[in-house]
Amino acid sequence: MRFALALLLLGLAACRGAPPALPPPEGDARYLYQDLAVDPGPPLRVRRGSEVLLDAGGAPLFVPRGGGLRVGVEAVPRPGGFDLVYRVENPTGERVPMPDLVVPGVRLAAADGLWLLNPYKLYRERRWLADEIGHGGYLVPAAGWFRYRDAGGRIVPYESDPLYGAETNGAYAPVVVASDGRHAVGAALIYDFLAYRDSGAPVGVREVKKDKLYPRTRVVARSDGWDYVFAFDPDLGRVPPGASYRFVVAVRFAPDRYWLLTLAPYKAFLDRRFSHPTASPRDPRPRAWIALSYPGNTEARNPRGWSWYYNDLDEEGRAYLPIAGVAEGLARVLPRRGYAGAMLHGLTGQYYVPRDHPMYDEIPYPFATGFEPGMADAVGPAIARLRSAGLRVALWWGIAGMMPLGEDGAPLPVGAWIPARDRPYRPDREGDRTRALAEVQAAAELGPDAVGLDAYARMEEGAALGWLGDLHERWPGIAVAAELQTDLYHRRAAIFLQRYREDSDLDRNRIERAPVLASYLNPGAAVWAWVYPWPELGDVAAHVRRLARMGYTVFLSHRPFAGAYRDEPDLAKRIEGQADAFPDLSGPPLELYACLNGRDDDGDGLADWPYDPGCSAPEDDAE
Repeated sequence: MRFALALLLLGLAACRGAPPALPPPEGDARYLYQDLAVDPGPPLRVRRGSEVLLDAGGAPLFVPRGGGLRVGVEAVPRPGGFDLVYRVENPTGERVPMPDLVVPGVRLAAADGLWLLNPYKLYRERRWLADEIGHGGYLVPAAGWFRYRDAGGRIVPYESDPLYGAETNGAYAPVVVASDGRHAVGAALIYDFLAYRDSGAPVGVREVKKDKLYPRTRVVARSDGWDYVFAFDPDLGRVPPGASYRFVVAVRFAPDRYWLLTLAPYKAFLDRRFSHPTASPRDPRPRAWIALSYPGNTEARNPRGWSWYYNDLDEEGRAYLPIAGVAEGLARVLPRRGYAGAMLHGLTGQYYVPRDHPMYDEIPYPFATGFEPGMADAVGPAIARLRSAGLRVALWWGIAGMMPLGEDGAPLPVGAWIPARDRPYRPDREGDRTRALAEVQAAAELGPDAVGLDAYARMEEGAALGWLGDLHERWPGIAVAAELQTDLYHRRAAIFLQRYREDSDLDRNRIERAPVLASYLNPGAAVWAWVYPWPELGDVAAHVRRLARMGYTVFLSHRPFAGAYRDEPDLAKRIEGQADAFPDLSGPPLELYACLNGRDDDGDGLADWPYDPGCSAPEDDAE
């Protein structure tokens, strides 16, 4: 009788809509909390035993930025957390701003601050919030380097959130993770942003990237917790008339040591979207960054700004680049100083514009065309000389995503420089495509191992991804890096981090953590880091070795040579005589930290952080 009654009660529970059993966790979901009680609500609540990890209370799951949209949202329990499934429709005849998508009521203790994952920085930083934010303040970990200001209690970074009237360069930030030393809560906006076009966006900005719904993230302090907000530009991230969108915000919970794995749903999405990554493999060996031209050197007799470190003068007093001597000197010095290669920056000269010209601080467009007379035939042999010394050679293309225009607005021919203005490169325009491919073809014929692309993010995203695919298909033996931090691009190119402005955390190259987000989303792919040997770094060689052990491919700018050499005829001997200008990186071979090297060093069947319990951090050297 009792057994029959139990069956009856179970049947009644099923009829009342008891939640179905969750499937067993797979992959990284195994490391998330599996003992959660998720009540989809309303109000949405997540408990672990008696501890509340999230309580939305009466807070909304989205905030409208314009009227007329139909917005529906459903909370769906998943292994280790839940998904917020949004459906956004625009039945009006106008473009309407996207609403903010909100994960409210995250219960993390903030007595001494939170750990926040900044997707632009690729690693996690502790930010002390208790004395700085206060309730209702903002911390925006999406875009920049956290330059704080007092403005109505808000805290905004260098690259500011556009929702509050500040300029932005469009940093794409679809994920946010915070933890308090005990629990981690991660959220990811999962959608293919390349598919969401807003054809009504202004043409001038659409050519760059703004015809996409382009999210940023921010964390909002509340009296009883934290809100994670995925925000869209209210002017350009709009829903076109008649459009219907579906978004998923995947929210996952984990012990603090597994905070990165709360992004497991996002990694699975990228694996589906880009099933065959083509990015360059990681190579931690350091290389020298050789600036062959520089804007401060621009003068009447040196219009292309050749660097005086490597310059000689011809018989008429004009500066030029004796590339053969440069290569010979570097071939003698770099291998014995422990460098694996060199980046040659500014092969054609950079700055043939007056100082008051609006493009004075820009790098011109020709990459491997437009050489000075006599240089075109010398560059290839110079690169061959470097490679014969066992050095890898990379070339840098400035403003690779822009198309130079003449006074009449027409594209300039290959090899032409000193543009009057520019616009973003569009590979669907035959003239743009022909010109860009000609530049890369000319570079490929010089024999480099790798090519770096500056300012590539100014291209429209779909065009950028397509062109990266072109580069890999046409020149499969040449690695590609781009000045992009967006995870989608990282499937096609190495990420390049450079020294930024004085108000940024990257100034003085203060990279303190391994690029764990990039490595997790695209295992083994390269992250390049350009380091300038500021005195504040102290032991520069030790600093570079540490970055290399964290998995960065470090490009180290040389220290300036002492003295003036314009009357010294033998450039190779000059460079060799100043070998100490290159910090000594020779010594034992560089190896990644044990908790980053991909090996099961202690034989326990687990490898690396965060999986191996012997690894307390990615930079741990005792697995």
